[in-house]
Amino acid sequence: MGINTTRIVKEENKKEFRQILKNKHITVSSHAYDHLSTAQRKLFKDEELINPVIQEQPRKVFLQANKRYALYYRKRKEYLKIILEIENNTITIVSFMNVQEIPRIK
Repeated sequence: MGINTTRIVKEENKKEFRQILKNKHITVSSHAYDHLSTAQRKLFKDEELINPVIQEQPRKVFLQANKRYALYYRKRKEYLKIILEIENNTITIVSFMNVQEIPRIK
């Protein structure tokens, strides 16, 4: 019995991954905001997560064991990590967080 985890299984080619994203509808899961306070949720807009996925080149893209993708975007002194789930023609942003560094895989 396998457990679906966030363990990185593969680094994806960024250009090929951009092709996967083309012509897909992007939504933000309500779960993505679970770690924000009520006040923060009122200020935070979905576009702040969707725009980097559409407009920016991630530093790294990793496939996780749970079949979700972890994207890392450089922001000031840290990285924005966005977790995506892709099903058919829909991309769902399921989580995000600021992290200090990008993991290294062997």
